[in-house]
Amino acid sequence: MPIQQKISKIKGIADIVFCIDFSGSMSDCIAGVKDHISRFVSSLEAGNPNMVIDWRIGFCGYSDIDFVKYDFTKDVRDFSEKLAVANTEGGDEFTPGAIDFCISDFNWRPVSNKFLIVFTDESLTTGGSEELISVGKDKFPDLLNKISESHIRFFFFGPDCPYYKQFQTLSRTFVTTVNGSFGEIDFSTLLSSLGKTVSQSCSGQSAGGVSKPDFVYDLSSIKVKLL
Repeated sequence: MPIQQKISKIKGIADIVFCIDFSGSMSDCIAGVKDHISRFVSSLEAGNPNMVIDWRIGFCGYSDIDFVKYDFTKDVRDFSEKLAVANTEGGDEFTPGAIDFCISDFNWRPVSNKFLIVFTDESLTTGGSEELISVGKDKFPDLLNKISESHIRFFFFGPDCPYYKQFQTLSRTFVTTVNGSFGEIDFSTLLSSLGKTVSQSCSGQSAGGVSKPDFVYDLSSIKVKLL
């Protein structure tokens, strides 16, 4: 088969996962974050007249106690309804572990443009127990390597953190520093820009990548609830 025909088959294919901090520190703003994500997803369904995208969406809400997972769907209403009521049992953050989980546990299509979008209000150096912080730091280089090798377009919205700043060294990565509450973010502008990035990325060839890489962190103690 000619190369051009192979490329044409993967144009406009997108798998999108939202990885959202559901820990106690997000309680004041999580409803707003969920609402803006639902609006963004609705805009995908409305479509871009200049670009046809075969998209699927999913989300993972996380704390250091449990993860809530909603695997890929095209049902915007069900996605939004499940996201609105989803919650964890509280606890602290384990953002590196949640990123690790999203890459390895979601049913990504091998031939697709992959998007992982992370929201957290806590630095790796302050969120969680001393033991959890130490584990997160020690294996962070392995996580960076995993993100790179998975060919995921990685969007990170979080605090100014020396570890999370390293995401900027990766290709296909976009880091937005959030100073203060997520309630202060201009989500309309932010998500509009994200939508344009999705459309532009899907106009060309997918980067490919493996669908089920090995886990970096030991997540055996995390309870996973499937929605």
